[in-house]
Amino acid sequence: MKKYLLFFAFVIGLTGCGGKSPSSSDTPKTVAATKTTAITPQAGWWWNPSEGGRGYTIEVQNGNIFMAAYMYDTSGRAAWYAAGPAAMNGSTFTAPLLTYTGGQTLTGTYRAPTGNASNGNISITFSDANRGVVTWPDETTTAIERYNIVTDGASMTPSAGSPQTGWWWNAAEGGSGYSIEIQNGTMFLAGYMYDNDGYPIWYASGPTAMTSSTSYSGTLQQYGNGQTLGGSFKPASIVNASVGNVTVTFTGASAATMTLSSGRVIPLTRYTFGTNSGSDVPGNVSVTNVDTQTVKSTTISSSSKLKVSWTAPTGITVNSYKITATQTSGSGYATVTATSSDTNATLTGLKAGTTYSVVVVACKNADCSQYTQSTAASGTTAEEYWQLQGSGSTTAGLTRIVSDGNVRISATKFGSDSASQTANRVQLYYGPMGAPRQALSTALSTSTINASSPSSYLSFTSSNVTTGLSSPSTASTAVKTVATGQGVPLSSGMGAKVRLFFEAEGADGKTRIYTIDSQDGYVGQDFNSGSAILCSTTADYSNGGGCVPTLAIGVQGDSTGANNKIVNARQNKVGFPTLTDWRWNGAAGTFMVFTTDQVSGCSSYNMNHGYAVWDGSAWNVQYASNGCPKLFKSAQAAFPLHIGGVRYKLYYGDPSVTTGKLSGSQMPFLGPKKLIYADGTLSGQTDRVDFEDWESQSAARRVNFLWPTGDLLDNTAAGYIDDYHFLTPTDSLTLQVMYLAITNGTEVPFGASAVLLNP
Repeated sequence: MKKYLLFFAFVIGLTGCGGKSPSSSDTPKTVAATKTTAITPQAGWWWNPSEGGRGYTIEVQNGNIFMAAYMYDTSGRAAWYAAGPAAMNGSTFTAPLLTYTGGQTLTGTYRAPTGNASNGNISITFSDANRGVVTWPDETTTAIERYNIVTDGASMTPSAGSPQTGWWWNAAEGGSGYSIEIQNGTMFLAGYMYDNDGYPIWYASGPTAMTSSTSYSGTLQQYGNGQTLGGSFKPASIVNASVGNVTVTFTGASAATMTLSSGRVIPLTRYTFGTNSGSDVPGNVSVTNVDTQTVKSTTISSSSKLKVSWTAPTGITVNSYKITATQTSGSGYATVTATSSDTNATLTGLKAGTTYSVVVVACKNADCSQYTQSTAASGTTAEEYWQLQGSGSTTAGLTRIVSDGNVRISATKFGSDSASQTANRVQLYYGPMGAPRQALSTALSTSTINASSPSSYLSFTSSNVTTGLSSPSTASTAVKTVATGQGVPLSSGMGAKVRLFFEAEGADGKTRIYTIDSQDGYVGQDFNSGSAILCSTTADYSNGGGCVPTLAIGVQGDSTGANNKIVNARQNKVGFPTLTDWRWNGAAGTFMVFTTDQVSGCSSYNMNHGYAVWDGSAWNVQYASNGCPKLFKSAQAAFPLHIGGVRYKLYYGDPSVTTGKLSGSQMPFLGPKKLIYADGTLSGQTDRVDFEDWESQSAARRVNFLWPTGDLLDNTAAGYIDDYHFLTPTDSLTLQVMYLAITNGTEVPFGASAVLLNP
């Protein structure tokens, strides 16, 4: 092991950093240094209660000890020191006390430390698992003991599978690391790295109660001006009370993802050291693609799964295995467990077109607090491939999902406990051809959903513009022209009906997003509270009419509900957990994406998407500190698809890429279709998807399309796919369907469909 791959931690007691007077119970115990019986100290934070603000972390693995100390240099700057790993001699640990310089800053790009220096030997003699005496290089001594994060926390037995106490790191960034301990649901974290001048520095967060058994959120703080290595006690002070926020999401007992407020995402694994032999660890780890198929000349495999294989260790008895995949660039991860007799497992729920670093942990006991870990292997999932339905390799052969289907297509899946008319069916809300005025009508699937019968979710019967919304012949104040919509079924607590979100251009020429609720419950076709079913007249949309809409997203200059810098709000889509329930329960934190078009002073692109969050009664557009709305830039027709838990995919077109656009064509050209992911557990409140939970658009993956023949669509054909909606008709990710509008660039767009070939 390279010396600079050592880990730092520091002890709790930061409440004493400002000079807290220890209570009588905090008085250091007298420890005899003459014991010869072998003692294994307890892993975790240690301190001297009379010297709050500096401390130690100690860990034992495979008969070896690693320790780190945090304190300050003579200028008052925070400093850390490390010793080991080294084997104990009876009850005493001895190793050179080292300090490092020149390494990576908290948010900077990776930079390996350039040097280390020895300060002489340090030794610790333990009287029992919780007490010891440190002898410094100058032969002065300090009594230390385990620290309780919570009352009697050090004596508590961790629950099975809980995150392990000890050193954590990103194996690709040796020289920086983190020390973590959890006691009774409360976590303390310390990180060591370097400042901009290359000097050692450390940060602390907590102790703070975890938001769940697998997630922690807190604030990093920086301390200074405290006790030096050989100096007398001097209380430290906080020099930066808010370095930034930090979120740690544990994907297992020995794997996690750390997200900083700067947006930097750091994959972490437990660091192992000691004397494991090759026979003690899982070997020959390999990662391969699964569900491989060839469609004409294109070979594809699963976009969400990887198979991991290994050989069992022979030098230890294995209780079970834990396999963890961590995204090598970004914030993705997945875990799977295997029995002691298994030598392979399949990771699921991965991101498409993404490279993962995979490790196999061999657990020696039930809670995996004792384990060995393989070296990392790498694997990459395939990109997504969607096949258009029909025949041939041109738009002429594609199956039209509804006879009069044009554009503005969205789809709503109703559960088996819906109204009898729509139960276990899909209903389109779409723009029909042949209507006297632009409309948003409905079409119902021809039969109940059956995974083995594609027509049950790909074939629809038009209502012939007798239902839904139609533009009035004369504009009302709010509604001049009706455009794109989305039907969202509401839970029984919300009224057991369908809320139709739709965009409408008003009499003033500005476009806003409105809602209107169905009058026929879960049938979701009649939105007129009057005697008519269709909303179509000026009176319908005016005060006192049967179709008065409710404003969801207003625009700049509105007297109510205004949103600064947004001139038009269009093409909205609500993201709610459809795999959990086909109905939206109105939970605060639900998100919406919507088209903002140009945003002067905030984006140079013509097409952008804003982000709004539901607070339980209203939609609030999210803004950055510079006053600009938070935006997905150069994004058109964005659509979120729930993929389980608080995880989503977001599909969008990138119109800034015009390769393939036909000269003179008047049809909208969206460019290539792209894909990013979000995981709500990564930052902020872990039960919702914040804007910051989405990957950067720089990480976007390409979405591929095949004609029914299996030929790949070229840039022109793929660029003219528009107004799409993604759905899981059977509430399973094994069947993912895309309803879309398509044109060859010259013909009138029509409604078609595609199915994901490699989920």
